[in-house]
Amino acid sequence: MELEYTYWKSKDGWFVGYLNIWPEHLTQGKDVSELEEMLRDLYTFYKEV
Repeated sequence: MELEYTYWKSKDGWFVGYLNIWPEHLTQGKDVSELEEMLRDLYTFYKEV
């Protein structure tokens, strides 16, 4: 399954993003790889709720 997401690098160096299906739920990571991991966790959490 592929999920589309949007992300950007903040002024303080963190990568901030959200899943396009839930734009109101932001998460962040030190790099894109960590951000993607956090987005997967976010998807898993909300899919189970």
